[in-house]
Amino acid sequence: MSETGADDNGFSWKMYLESLALRVGTSSVKQRCELLETEVIGHVVGQEASDKEVLGLVVVLKKTIPLYVDRVSRAAVHKVLASIGAQRPQTFGRAMAVVLDGAMETAQPRKTTHPDAIPSTQASRFVMLTWATQALDVYTREQGSDASDAVWKRLVLLTARLLWGIAPAHAQNIDRKAMSMSRSAHREVWRVVRAHPEAVGSMLDV
Repeated sequence: MSETGADDNGFSWKMYLESLALRVGTSSVKQRCELLETEVIGHVVGQEASDKEVLGLVVVLKKTIPLYVDRVSRAAVHKVLASIGAQRPQTFGRAMAVVLDGAMETAQPRKTTHPDAIPSTQASRFVMLTWATQALDVYTREQGSDASDAVWKRLVLLTARLLWGIAPAHAQNIDRKAMSMSRSAHREVWRVVRAHPEAVGSMLDV
């Protein structure tokens, strides 16, 4: 391996992630999809990565949360996440927990006591919720549902916090768009619960 971290074929995750961090900001949906679905997934499948490099990739993908507002682009990101989860489920779960936990510090601070006081947009938090449920699904399939597992517990708590912020139990004066997103959030969480009925008891213990 060279001083730049490149392998025998000349590939370096460090250099690649630096380049990717700039290119994911493109406004072209076509370029986003080509980049993510072909190039990035190709590297995820074809290149070995350390836990730190997997974390670095998820950190770069986090940049897309406020930028990608169309379903096609967001779906492309989810395909990359699914690819990482398939290749490295445990590492994926840990990386997602770290990245989402950090993002929540500004998106939905713990001190927030009412959904209306949350500083970030509902749309961004919904994307974060879909990331959390995707990670929770993958990690539960691999590791099971142990409330003493710190990573699993963090993913459950992140999912619950995000659901509370998007779909409060006693919302009033909510507009049609927000109501639709609230219902989608409930369906997203229900999808994971339905896939892992054996985990419900542990989820309630968290």
